[in-house]
Amino acid sequence: MQERDGYADDDVLPDYRQAQPARVLAHLAGPFGSQLKNFDIGQAVFPDYYKHGFKVEFRSPIAEIEDLLSSGSPDFSVPWTGDMIGHANSLINQGTVKLVEMHGIVAARKAVPRSLLVRLVERVRGRVLDLALELESLDPDLGSVPGSASTSPEAISATYQTVINTAQAFVGNNAAQIQNVNVMPGNVESLRRYLEGLGLHADQVSQLTAEAASDRQTGSAGGKLSAMMQSAAAGLTRLAPDAAMALINAAITKWIEG
Repeated sequence: MQERDGYADDDVLPDYRQAQPARVLAHLAGPFGSQLKNFDIGQAVFPDYYKHGFKVEFRSPIAEIEDLLSSGSPDFSVPWTGDMIGHANSLINQGTVKLVEMHGIVAARKAVPRSLLVRLVERVRGRVLDLALELESLDPDLGSVPGSASTSPEAISATYQTVINTAQAFVGNNAAQIQNVNVMPGNVESLRRYLEGLGLHADQVSQLTAEAASDRQTGSAGGKLSAMMQSAAAGLTRLAPDAAMALINAAITKWIEG
């Protein structure tokens, strides 16, 4: 699981891990030994391509973030790289960036408030608890009694998607997200079980699978299927309509296209 192992550079981050604005505090040095420490520099004086220097995102495993919090420090920081500092000083020398006259940047760091990391950990814990409760509602004995897992893998996968992945920019036919959906291409039974696991009624599932089968035969997705998916998504009250639509669409797309 990515929360346990951390997120790769190309992984889509959940909303609570996505880039957040950060204060940048710099150590400036000038003539005659002049120094300014923890000087607050604003993004506005830098070119647009420096935006990433004023934002912080969290890709580390949750255990590492918890270790940071256990240190008791009131705040944390992410340093600017040497390349960023060197280029910033070039901009200062050219007059493109103006901070303090005749002063350059020795070091700079993005300040991360402790409260931001606390909220992140709380969101992860809440997400895990929600997942446990949803799985328990599917099968109260799941994981506690050997051999009792009567709930289908498709239903478990659907529950995982609704609790864990729906905040992760689940958009269109994103290949990485579609592959996370536990539906076998061309296997109508796995599609049916997955859709039921999302919470759709049996008659809705029958209509969707029948229309999807028709589109699969013709090799193209029609407007009728899209309208049916929209209607089904609107009925899933435990999910936001766009998240529900994304999950249904991902399942049917994987079933049709593989």
